Amino acid sequence: MKVLIFFIMIFSFNSFSIQNNEFSVDITFLSDAGNVDIMNFGDKLTYRNTKAVGSWKDSMGDYGIIKCLGNYVSSNEIGTNLSLYCQGNSKDEEIFWLTMKRNSKDLDGGIGKSEYIYGEGKFKKLIGTKCIYAVEISKEFAILKQKCNVNK
Repeated sequence: MKVLIFFIMIFSFNSFSIQNNEFSVDITFLSDAGNVDIMNFGDKLTYRNTKAVGSWKDSMGDYGIIKCLGNYVSSNEIGTNLSLYCQGNSKDEEIFWLTMKRNSKDLDGGIGKSEYIYGEGKFKKLIGTKCIYAVEISKEFAILKQKCNVNK
């Protein structure tokens, strides 16, 4: 967990802008809203279909709402294997879609990868952009910090 906190701190001390081919996004989800269908297999495995709504703000000064659907499998032995599909809407009503994947030993956070698969307006230039993110999950919310390098 100390590695995750260090990773988040590194992101926090850097400012990113799309002009420098880098930008960052902060996302906050309410954790209790994210658990839709849960199936527990004793103490061996938990499978969740999840639906989460959160707010986001990026280093370009934009912000909005993000909605995600997906699933994840977690256990003490394998950690967490997550797959989410998300749609973000900006304050200017421009839309982007992204995927989020994470396979980590940590149950309450970790490092994952995301990819922009669709975008309107200023988000169009992000299509195909792959990012890394760090997430920390508490009982009531999840905080995610995403860093992207834009190669276009």
